[in-house]
Amino acid sequence: TKIITVSFDSAKHMKLANPKKLLTIRNGIDLSKYNANLTSKSCLKELGLDENFEYITSIASLEERKGILELIKAYAKIASKHENTRLLIVGKDRSSKQVYLNKMQDLIKNLGLSERVIIYGESKKIIQIMRASTLFVLYSSWEGLSRVLLEAMACSKAIVASNAGGNSEQVINNYNGFSVKFGDINALFMAIDKILNDRILLAEFEKNSRILCEKEFDIKRTTQEIQDLYESV
Repeated sequence: TKIITVSFDSAKHMKLANPKKLLTIRNGIDLSKYNANLTSKSCLKELGLDENFEYITSIASLEERKGILELIKAYAKIASKHENTRLLIVGKDRSSKQVYLNKMQDLIKNLGLSERVIIYGESKKIIQIMRASTLFVLYSSWEGLSRVLLEAMACSKAIVASNAGGNSEQVINNYNGFSVKFGDINALFMAIDKILNDRILLAEFEKNSRILCEKEFDIKRTTQEIQDLYESV
């Protein structure tokens, strides 16, 4: 009787579905798990990261869709302007031949960024990584409704994301970060650079990320919407 989508963008692409059956109930997150009073310094130590640097972080599977190569190219434009930064890439290439990972490593070497880009690998310490990071980036070509963006929001992170898929429902341009077109590497560079140059803006985005998450993505709310749906039919 109903077809549920996790984002309004996903609903737009359900071309063959009866519009009257479509209902969007977005993913939620248990905010109580992200309230731990962890300091950036303690998290950096736990993760084995140098506390003298600021980390621009992306957490994603290492594949074409996630736009990691584009992010590295954008970071190459930033590196000389912000010498105290490091690009922290958390994730794994799950393919057998590791083609994408090899492309990343070659690009990093060719751009002279071997000392600036950290390929961290997989980690379950997502909260610690978020707390240790100055800025979070997800530059994917498409998402339904990203779990990792919810985690960044719950951890009060300023975000730069592509405007693809459900991302623009989680990152409201100029509210909790910047939403940029996928494929526009210069726009990605400019968005990251602007936040790093403006600490007042950074703090405002951080505050607003948590506010937006509490308002629209609290799992108590989304679970209630699912319960209301079942009780209505």
